[in-house]
Amino acid sequence: MLGVVAIHLAARVPTDGEWQRLAQVVDHLGRFGVPLFLAVLGWGAAQPHPRQPVASLAWLGGRLRAVLPAYLAWALLYALLAPWDGDALPGGWLPSEGLGERLWRTLAGYSGEQLWYMPAYLSLLPLVALAGRLPRRLAGLLAATAGLAMLGLLLHVEQVVAVDTTPPVLAGWILRSEGRLPLPWLGFVGLGALAWQLPLAWGTRGLQALRLVVGLAVHVAIALRLPSSPRFDDFWCSPAMLWSLLAFLLWAPVAVAWLGERRPGVWLAAIGKNSLAIYLGHVLFLRLGWAIGAPLGLGVGLAIATLATLAGCAVYLPMHKKLFAQA
Repeated sequence: MLGVVAIHLAARVPTDGEWQRLAQVVDHLGRFGVPLFLAVLGWGAAQPHPRQPVASLAWLGGRLRAVLPAYLAWALLYALLAPWDGDALPGGWLPSEGLGERLWRTLAGYSGEQLWYMPAYLSLLPLVALAGRLPRRLAGLLAATAGLAMLGLLLHVEQVVAVDTTPPVLAGWILRSEGRLPLPWLGFVGLGALAWQLPLAWGTRGLQALRLVVGLAVHVAIALRLPSSPRFDDFWCSPAMLWSLLAFLLWAPVAVAWLGERRPGVWLAAIGKNSLAIYLGHVLFLRLGWAIGAPLGLGVGLAIATLATLAGCAVYLPMHKKLFAQA
């Protein structure tokens, strides 16, 4: 969740400004966020849960109740506020659009810059529930196959965007969907499902220190990667996103284990437990802070936007729990 917030703060830096390269590195460092959300979905789905197995309608209904109403409410709110937000990405309703077009763009996550992958997440839930009904070995085989297929798909799409030609059918389908379809993300769910039995903080203290240093170094090296596409930053549709997640999983569990029950660890756990509310609302609070601070300068604008995001989320979290079902 912190990685996603960092991405949206970095997006405020002008692409032709002197901070642009630093903003791109910050953006790339945070790109493990969405793959991690989906890996956690696979992680939780693969664990034995006798009271509410993943294959049950109760599990699927619980996830949909926890996510779908809140997503629809925030997507509609962002669409309604877009005309008054000059900093918003193109996603507001256009005068020429009919009601059907407006509703479709809202449902597809076009109204908020952070909502783009939610249609893919929601469509993955029933697929995960179906996979949960399979024998465990067969489900594991499918998870491994999904991971390999995802890697092949990312390699394929990266090659297409690097040469900047008219994409073939499959790559074009992925690029035009802008990540809103579940196909590119199945592998991350499978990766989480395969990894649930692994002790993520493995190793002696010395080995953990080595993991921390190596993992962070690799993660930063990946973040320094320059886009291979001549037209846009292709990080989300390249293997770099997968390598970023793997590097994060190398160093982050060690950092979390070392934090233990100390106060920073408690804060991180609280952010994780409230990640849906923060995910949906943080862009609104960030935009409000940016609208106030940006006229005062880039650095001041980013600082005020950060403070506004923290304050807004702190105020909204209790409201979210009252407004929407938790599961």
